[in-house]
Amino acid sequence: MILVVDANVIFSALLVRQSATEDLFFKKQLLPYSPAFIWTEFSKYERTLLEKTNRSSEGFAEVLTALKMRVQLVREEEIQPFLMQATLVSPDIKDAPYFAACLKLNAGLWSNDKRLKKQNAVRVWSTSDLVELLG
Repeated sequence: MILVVDANVIFSALLVRQSATEDLFFKKQLLPYSPAFIWTEFSKYERTLLEKTNRSSEGFAEVLTALKMRVQLVREEEIQPFLMQATLVSPDIKDAPYFAACLKLNAGLWSNDKRLKKQNAVRVWSTSDLVELLG
């Protein structure tokens, strides 16, 4: 199952050790993607996340490295042709790049933001939806 993962899901995987979110990232049935800006965006908040997590610095770095290896990136030029349609679909303009990646990949979106389910173009999966589906 190909899913585009939003930043909040990645934040969640890093913050809580041995969480359902972290476990899902490493399920073979799941192929996670994200727009290429995700790690640049992420680096802005890395220090804050490290302060909020229940992980050691080493544990945090280990999981972050594993996530970076697991999440495939969709380059900006690949999603650019889909951005116009994505801005019309996305309930929040800030999430349009995630929707554009979904449209490009013909994939669902993994997000716990309930507002994003208020559209019909892209299937939005919450963590609990995925736990129910994949165990």
